[in-house]
Amino acid sequence: MAAAAPAGNNGTETTEFRPTVLIVDDEELIRWSVAERLRGDGLSPIEAATGRSAIEQFRAGVDLVLLDYRLPDIDGLSVLRQLKQIDPDVPVIFLTSSVSVETVVDAMKLGAFYFATKPFNLGDVSATVGRALETARRRRKMRG
Repeated sequence: MAAAAPAGNNGTETTEFRPTVLIVDDEELIRWSVAERLRGDGLSPIEAATGRSAIEQFRAGVDLVLLDYRLPDIDGLSVLRQLKQIDPDVPVIFLTSSVSVETVVDAMKLGAFYFATKPFNLGDVSATVGRALETARRRRKMRG
C-alpha cells in the first residue's frame, strides 16, 4: 500500500516506504496545502475532489484517508461506508466545516478515526495523521 521511494546518499540502493494518504476535498487549495505538508512529513499524498474519484483511487491502496464531509457528488458518510467495506482497517480522518453531532456520532460508529473542523491547523492535522498511521500499524502487527 505504501509507495516506495529511493533513500540513501552513498550510491547504495535502499528502499524507504512512505505511507500513502488520500486527501478528499472539493476545495483545491485545501488539498494542495495539506498535500504539501504531508510531503514535508515524508508521506505520499494523492488527491481526489469527489467521493466517486476517492473510492476509485482508494481501490489502488492507501494507508490513510483525510475526508471532507461535504462533497459535490456524495456525502462523506457514504464515502466512509464504502471505504470501510473495501478495507475496514484504514484510518479515516474527517476534515469538515460544520456537521451535526449526530453526523459525528454516525461517522465514529462507521469507523472514523477522528473529526477535525475547518479551519484547521496543519500541524494538528499532521500530528493526527501520524497518530492514526501508528495506531493502524500496531493493529495490523497485532493481527499478524
